[in-house]
Amino acid sequence: MENLEKSDYSLLKSAWPILFTVIVGALLAIRYSMKIDESSYSPGAGMGLFYGVMALALIVILSGYRVRKSLLRAPIGSLHAWAQSHVYMGVILIVLVFLHSGFRTGGMLSGLLLALFLLVTASGAIGAILYKVVPLSLSKYGKHVMTMEVIGARIDKLLAEADKQAENRSAKFLETYNKHIRPCLASHRVNWGYIFTEEEEVIKACKAKMVNLQQETPTNEVYGMSLVGAIYVEKERLAYKWAMLNSLRVWLYLHVPLTMALLVALSFHILGSFYY
Repeated sequence: MENLEKSDYSLLKSAWPILFTVIVGALLAIRYSMKIDESSYSPGAGMGLFYGVMALALIVILSGYRVRKSLLRAPIGSLHAWAQSHVYMGVILIVLVFLHSGFRTGGMLSGLLLALFLLVTASGAIGAILYKVVPLSLSKYGKHVMTMEVIGARIDKLLAEADKQAENRSAKFLETYNKHIRPCLASHRVNWGYIFTEEEEVIKACKAKMVNLQQETPTNEVYGMSLVGAIYVEKERLAYKWAMLNSLRVWLYLHVPLTMALLVALSFHILGSFYY
């Protein structure tokens, strides 16, 4: 994942909302001011064909977002502008698709295409929310976003530090450490519950747990347990970020196949329009 500025995910800035509203409003005004006879309206002719061509053009442009993200140094606009345009053009595309179809589902292939389109749109909306929230949760100032590889390496390092702190401790200390702390430090599993929890709540729960464990620790080793506890809290902070990043990975596993299925169905739809 690229290093992104906080503003890269602020999707409601500059003149984009105004431009977006004007374009959508103009499309709807054109559609309803022409007094099209619904009985003679055809998606493959006249304005129906025009809306379809415009929708196809937008799909091609929207597909270019992934290309732009892989060409960070290319002077073809910032990621901030592309992220904005991707969201707003996606909504305009929804309007164009319904205008093209005449607000009808049509045959089986057209119905399937519309269903896939709505699914891709819904997953895209979820992705927009995730990419707006998740990267900003990965660092204090929304910069230098951590990757999964960096987090994994850091978790392993924290485990080694905790093991070193636990060396030459009493049997009671080691029992507490091995039973309640080390399994958490050694785990790389995703705690999906963290996705629906605020980071502050996760840290608060970890600190409360350590307070209870310190009460069971011999008096002369409370400080050592507090050092291990600080490592444990930092690990769970990283586990929170780990869960957030994995939520993006799961989203990609959903969004990308749906998008590919949509493109395949769209290809058949276009080819079929030349024969029917």
